[in-house]
Amino acid sequence: MIAIDLGSNSLRMLQMDKQTKKITNHFSKTVRTADGLKSTGVISAEAIERIIASINEAKLQGFDFHNDFVKAVSTQALRVAKNQVEVVEAIYKSTGVKFEIIDGEKEAQITLNGVKRRMELLNLCMDSFMVLDIGGGSTELIFVFNDVVVTKSFPIGIVTLTQSYSSLDEIRANIAQEMQEVQKFINEVYAKYGNAKLFLATAGTPTSVASMKLGLTFKTYDKDKVTGTIISYKDVDIEFKKLFAMSKVEKIEAVGEGRDDLIGTGMLIYDSIFILSGMSESIVVDDGLVEGLLLEW
Repeated sequence: MIAIDLGSNSLRMLQMDKQTKKITNHFSKTVRTADGLKSTGVISAEAIERIIASINEAKLQGFDFHNDFVKAVSTQALRVAKNQVEVVEAIYKSTGVKFEIIDGEKEAQITLNGVKRRMELLNLCMDSFMVLDIGGGSTELIFVFNDVVVTKSFPIGIVTLTQSYSSLDEIRANIAQEMQEVQKFINEVYAKYGNAKLFLATAGTPTSVASMKLGLTFKTYDKDKVTGTIISYKDVDIEFKKLFAMSKVEKIEAVGEGRDDLIGTGMLIYDSIFILSGMSESIVVDDGLVEGLLLEW
């Protein structure tokens, strides 16, 4: 069984043995699906080519899309792209992989399933928590209070926000305004259900911050070491300053090519969620949408 998540910045795949439920193969590539989307309203031909090339690269690494069960979903970039139908067809025609474009609510629910499974393995209390998922084109917030789940997707992502401003300093000057709807949502949730006890953070920005804190690089990244890492508000500030002082080559070594110019924006979003939620620390998990997809089998 193969699960595929085509995000606004990254393409992630996992292959699982149906009998043993063990992960047998994995693949990840930065494809920048949303590159230029903010200004043009469409997924570019170059982005489509990167996606197709990456899927074909995964084939060479043992992913058999024709003879295995495949669940492939895409999120914010294709949700808003004017040429979404053409993009899905072009990818299918070239690779045999047919993507389903899911809405923000479904994305949040599947991601939550992946995060909850990891929380069980970490023996974390699951009666009251918040999940932050920072993507390339959107940010999802999920609140869980026992059996009550409240989610909302915001069109604020590391690719689209980066390409809306000329510099990180300009983003930092405008981040509070960009996050106004997020603040309103958190306030409404807190007023109705009270504050969440735990803060879980998933996706590339939190995992990159945790990796940097642990002294890992993009090449030495270890999911098992990163998962469960405590990241505080201060940690985000420390790693942001480290990143800001790096050369482009050093940034690529730290977080990977294609992310080097985006993670700073992600850190500003992450930092804002700490402020808006009143949380002082978060638990990073490298489990999300693609892991949640596998749980649906």
